[in-house]
Amino acid sequence: MKIELKLTTDEINYLEDKCFLIQSMDFRHLDQQSKKTYTIMIDVLDKVTAKAKSLNRKIELFDQKKKSKITLKYHEGYMLEAYIQGFFQNETDPYKRNLARIIISQLNQKLA
Repeated sequence: MKIELKLTTDEINYLEDKCFLIQSMDFRHLDQQSKKTYTIMIDVLDKVTAKAKSLNRKIELFDQKKKSKITLKYHEGYMLEAYIQGFFQNETDPYKRNLARIIISQLNQKLA
């Protein structure tokens, strides 16, 4: 089962920033659950990074609010929602908090 997300450029860039933090984790020192999360999130990172690079190359002033599609597998969407919710609790910038809320609500609707 696949999930299709429609995200703005800002939302995709927010996801890319948060997903890059997963690369700093040391895989050898993780417990089993964290290793599962790590491997799934690496796949999500690849998809988000590829989409962000393609958008940033062809970005124009009028394309800022245009939504782009990212297709994830069900388990990737589930893990991404849990991962972003962890950041949502600690986010202090209201704009980034709103971006996280939008992404979480869209994932929640698609996973239901």
